[in-house]
Amino acid sequence: MASRPIVALALGAAAYAAAGCADQAPPAEPGRPAGYVEAVQRLVDPPSRLAATASEALAAGGDPAPADGRAAELVRAARERLERFRALRLADPGLRRQRDRIAGAYARLVPRMRALASALEAGDRARARAAAGPFFASLRSLSSAARPSAASSSSSR
Repeated sequence: MASRPIVALALGAAAYAAAGCADQAPPAEPGRPAGYVEAVQRLVDPPSRLAATASEALAAGGDPAPADGRAAELVRAARERLERFRALRLADPGLRRQRDRIAGAYARLVPRMRALASALEAGDRARARAAAGPFFASLRSLSSAARPSAASSSSSR
């Protein structure tokens, strides 16, 4: 369930970056399109891993087993990666706008991650189920934020 938004997010960022720099070889520096795509991929790793953990824990019968701190570690990693992502220096104004949209959606996702991770860590199936809905909804909005807007697409051509 969570893999579609993650794939869409990474593909959207890659397509946008490629559209803006089709005539250049993309260096892998963070401020360049290839580096930007890598930064997006690093950014979505913690929530995608939490989504997989939650899906597995909630699909199994009975109470989810406590995750021994791994879910909480994913939340910590998400906060750190968000800070690094926001700090990316991008020359392209379209990429900066997209970065800001993604960062905003991601900032709204982190508290949902924290609530889900806390429930998983406690082994509380009911609380985890209740937290999973808002978490997956925020994850889908993250995918939507990666899509270039009409204004961004036309300004980069």
